Amino acid sequence: MAKSRRSGAARSRTAAPPQQELVELTTRLEDVSRDIATQADAFVEDVTVKRAGSKLLVRITVDLPEDRVGAMSLDHVADVSRALAEKFDETDVIPGAYTLEVSTPGTSRPLTQLRHFLRARTRLVQLTTVTGDTVTGRLHEVIGSQLHVINEESNTPLVLEFADVKHGNVQVELKRAASDDEIEVED
Repeated sequence: MAKSRRSGAARSRTAAPPQQELVELTTRLEDVSRDIATQADAFVEDVTVKRAGSKLLVRITVDLPEDRVGAMSLDHVADVSRALAEKFDETDVIPGAYTLEVSTPGTSRPLTQLRHFLRARTRLVQLTTVTGDTVTGRLHEVIGSQLHVINEESNTPLVLEFADVKHGNVQVELKRAASDDEIEVED
């Protein structure tokens, strides 16, 4: 998890806002964060705000847009974090001092939305269907609401409807990660 820490200058109102104000602040930060993330070729997955002593803790989870394959680099996360912190400080959207943490969802994120499956293309996934069947295979592509998986054991193609998948997770592949590190990518 990549983290960026940013503390805003203390302002006249130093006490953390009440719960309703936290909800409203979260909504404002979601709007601002989405605009900044889009400009930085990123997508905001989640924004949470909570009290941490006299400060606010703002956690923002970012990912690549759904049309991209691969992992978000630490440099990219840091760039998004800097852009968010600058915008928050410039607009004074957060009252008082705060700590900003920006990270990616990581491979442990369950695949619960169609966009998660779009981001997991080319990855090894384990899916549990609503009938209780388990399928492990490479997510080849997503067309509409159909998940095209190459079964890991039989190497046969399988098409599942997104609505028929109860649970989905990306399987960590250390061997593949090592071989991906050896591949040179041109910018």
